[in-house]
Amino acid sequence: RGVGPALSKGLAERGIESVWDLFRFIPVRYEERPPLSSLAEIRDGDKVVVAGRVKSWRFMPVRWGRLKIFEALISDDDGRELSLKWFRWNKGITGGIGQEGNSVVVAGRVTLFSGTLQIVHPDILSVGDGESGNNHGGPVPVYPQVGKIKAGTLRRIISDGLDRYGDDVETSIPKETVGAYGLDDLKASLRAVHLPEIYGGVQTALRGRSRLVLEEFFQFH
Repeated sequence: RGVGPALSKGLAERGIESVWDLFRFIPVRYEERPPLSSLAEIRDGDKVVVAGRVKSWRFMPVRWGRLKIFEALISDDDGRELSLKWFRWNKGITGGIGQEGNSVVVAGRVTLFSGTLQIVHPDILSVGDGESGNNHGGPVPVYPQVGKIKAGTLRRIISDGLDRYGDDVETSIPKETVGAYGLDDLKASLRAVHLPEIYGGVQTALRGRSRLVLEEFFQFH
């Protein structure tokens, strides 16, 4: 879902051609994401997670070529504003962010441009027409670079894959071996590895990685 020809090509170039390939694409490390910040406290250079409502949006032509920048302006209840910009965008971004009144939660590094605070190519953590009460802090997986695919896009693809196919995964390790050595459930390990902010944190994720390594050993030996 949400994986078009361009993304599929980028994934294939990294050897990711199936759902299992996607699931066994293990993060190289985990990065602690900060808790939710208010728009009042963010400053130039801060790496933040912020929430707001879409106040306006537009496509901005640039002076060179045919490129258009997608910009959305979000604001809080006190009227403070933050500009979100994408130089490369698709309908997955514009579909939710490009609706005035939608609540959004994004993460990224704040910069100052022409006197306005902005985040360029933020990670979209949630978007909808209701309030978001989640903190959104915690560890997030950092993967090896896959072509030109943005880190947030790759995390979304893997998360969507787990939602759709995570329960269909079956272990290659014999049940007797799983029981004898007290191995963790493969489905739970996959979620721990790729969604540590939801399923147990970094230590559980690292244990899940060891479980996936063992799974691959049984598959290919």
